[in-house]
Amino acid sequence: MSDFSEDLRADLDLLFSDAFLMLGSHMVEGKVNPQTVHAEWTANRRHRKMESVLTEALERGDPAPD
Repeated sequence: MSDFSEDLRADLDLLFSDAFLMLGSHMVEGKVNPQTVHAEWTANRRHRKMESVLTEALERGDPAPD
């Protein structure tokens, strides 16, 4: 990615951050089954601040939520 322009890297950072937050939110709230990623799955509502999850993942260098 070092050969990408600064603007492209910024755009990709926003895109990937948004995708991470959306997927994490859907997994926590039951929008998708984390085992099969099946769109019809529902679960009990849970709440988690996805911004904190993203920050922790970036600090650990591991995108998989705990």
